[in-house]
Amino acid sequence: MPRGPRILFPPPLLFVIAWLAGLAIDRWLPVRITAGPGGILSVLAPVVTFGGAALSLVTISILLRARTGILPFKPTRALITTGPFRFSRNPIYLGLLIAYLGVTAWARLLWPLATLPIGLWALWQTAIHPEETYLTSRFGEEYAAYCRRARRWI
Repeated sequence: MPRGPRILFPPPLLFVIAWLAGLAIDRWLPVRITAGPGGILSVLAPVVTFGGAALSLVTISILLRARTGILPFKPTRALITTGPFRFSRNPIYLGLLIAYLGVTAWARLLWPLATLPIGLWALWQTAIHPEETYLTSRFGEEYAAYCRRARRWI
């Protein structure tokens, strides 16, 4: 059995790369979300951003308390199914996705929304699929049962 899911690239960087790619496209072909000052977007964007960040941080604290791997390329000592893991098998990534959407709205940019699917595909290929394969080999039926109870995202 492998010692970890063999992920060599930090998954949060995929969100950063996708966002920066959208920002780069915006420099060539600017498209902005228009909303007046003090509108709902001005209130909602920070709430979404900080809500997503909070979900990721809460999830990290749960993993720390359980003394299991936070870094996806390290071995996992325990299968956590409580807290946000009751609803999502990937609550850190879900929190990063929510924060990504919030930052995009806060910056009033559209192009990062266009580059997001590429980033999510890269996340699936380089992190989620290897993690799920590793967890299946590590925890067997216990992980399979958990997968039947909790969705990958929400």
